[in-house]
Amino acid sequence: MPQAGAARGLLEVLDHRQVSVVADAPAESVEDLIHTLGDGPDQAIYMLMGVVGFVLLIACANVANLQLARAAAREGEMAVRTALGASRARLIRLVLTESTGVALLGGVFGIAMSYAGARILVASLPAGVQPLNPDFFDARVLAFTAAVAVLTGILAGIAPALRVSRIDIHSTLKEARRGTGGAAYGTGMRGAFVVAEISLAVVLLLAAGLLIRSFNALQSVDPGFRVDGLLTAQVQLPPARYPNPESRAAFFRDLLEKIAAIPGVESADACSSLPMTGGGYSSFVVDGRPAPPSGHENWSLRRVATPGYFQTLGIPLVRGRAFNALDTAANQRVAIVNQRIVRTFFPNEDPIGKRIKWGNDPNSSAPWMTIVGVSGDVKAWRLNAQPLPEMFTPLSQQPQAFLFLAIRTWSPDPSPVAGAVRAALRQLDRDQPITEVRSMRSTVSESLTDVKYVSRLTALFAAIAMLMAAMGIYGVIGYSVARRTHEFGVRMVLGAGTADVVRLVLGQALYVVAIGLAIGVAGALAVSRLLASWLYGVGTHDPLTFTLVPLALGAIALLASYIPARRTTRVDPAVALRCE
Repeated sequence: MPQAGAARGLLEVLDHRQVSVVADAPAESVEDLIHTLGDGPDQAIYMLMGVVGFVLLIACANVANLQLARAAAREGEMAVRTALGASRARLIRLVLTESTGVALLGGVFGIAMSYAGARILVASLPAGVQPLNPDFFDARVLAFTAAVAVLTGILAGIAPALRVSRIDIHSTLKEARRGTGGAAYGTGMRGAFVVAEISLAVVLLLAAGLLIRSFNALQSVDPGFRVDGLLTAQVQLPPARYPNPESRAAFFRDLLEKIAAIPGVESADACSSLPMTGGGYSSFVVDGRPAPPSGHENWSLRRVATPGYFQTLGIPLVRGRAFNALDTAANQRVAIVNQRIVRTFFPNEDPIGKRIKWGNDPNSSAPWMTIVGVSGDVKAWRLNAQPLPEMFTPLSQQPQAFLFLAIRTWSPDPSPVAGAVRAALRQLDRDQPITEVRSMRSTVSESLTDVKYVSRLTALFAAIAMLMAAMGIYGVIGYSVARRTHEFGVRMVLGAGTADVVRLVLGQALYVVAIGLAIGVAGALAVSRLLASWLYGVGTHDPLTFTLVPLALGAIALLASYIPARRTTRVDPAVALRCE
């Protein structure tokens, strides 16, 4: 309950608004491309809110169990209150007030814990990722926490309140005089709450297991280019100092030559956008084909690159040639397309020599570009997304003012040359800034930020849920054992051994645990479909996860049951008989 109380403040940290790709749409129309570029962070927030909701329900079940046990111990008190004139509504208000007070106190502790957790989470975020709400908590978060605390108190107190309001005064007082008040008080209801706790914990643990296995699989995905030894940076030329395409082209040509001469640098090139950094996209038409109807245009990511770009990034050219020094604005316009474009728009055709142009009108004034090469596919946005259509044109034919630098070093760690790159830029133009100097490895890691943190937070909440479920089982079995102390004393006097008593208690626990596991696995099979867009390299019904998680939770549940069962066998049978 404390962990769930201020979860909204913690979850806002994750909403860093990076673009994500979670589908494999053919991108043959603008609607397909927009769907492909979906809104991942919002989905992550909703998913984690659902996880927190599960933890909150488990907390409510746990508190309700504790309240039922406490109400059982207060049967005599409630019977006396009723005998003295207390109405049923008054007894309900009393129990709900106590439950809500406990929940509000838990909310206060939850805010403190969530604030500390949010600070730890922000400290672990990559440098370029900032929380949506840097203050973590404001009036809305506090109001939300208070509302959740009150709702939790009511939910946790309803069952005990209704139970105490239906006490039979005569039988309760008679049992109280015999000292056996409430031997079976709420046993079925407490068992039902434990079943609910186990079921919800199974769902969370299975979801966490699937996400963790997916994240581990993503870390070994081939992005389509060489990640290590690649330093990237951004340079944007001001229009006032570089007003025409010729001056921009000359600046970047001189800059790349200076950087390539730095000791430790293997090559240096530039592109309008690098893999894992996004990029613009546009429609295009193919020469000899009619223009697609509106809403079904041919769409592709659009990149401008220097001749050595593919070699520097380690992107293979599977057909044709790369750009060269002859591909200038004065000569024939050329383009290189990736394999995804070939599969989508030129199936069973050789694209080399085909002509294309930007836009959706074959008769527009835009120049035709001849396809001269086909590059390998790369992960343009995220490692868990399928490659998108990409088209490259030479920088010399379309000079840009904003470019990403791609610097290949001989060392797997390119960071040592970052200072020399800045110095080379200052030699060329001391007033020109360079930004986002970083390794491609860090960029690729950052693309997995939302997957990583969703996996880790889901695992954290699942561990909390498992702990609470174990506590609930321990409490219910311990309560049941305490109520049956006299029965166990009789059994031991009649010859029952320690193992017999333990088996009897564990049999009762195993029945409850088995029901909870069965319901939880069935629920997880349904819920796992909602995780499909977040999974990579693992199915929604992964056999390994769906086998290990129930076994692990079942073992923990039986251990939680064994402890109170074993403790009962140490009671002297004579003492146990006197419990009557």
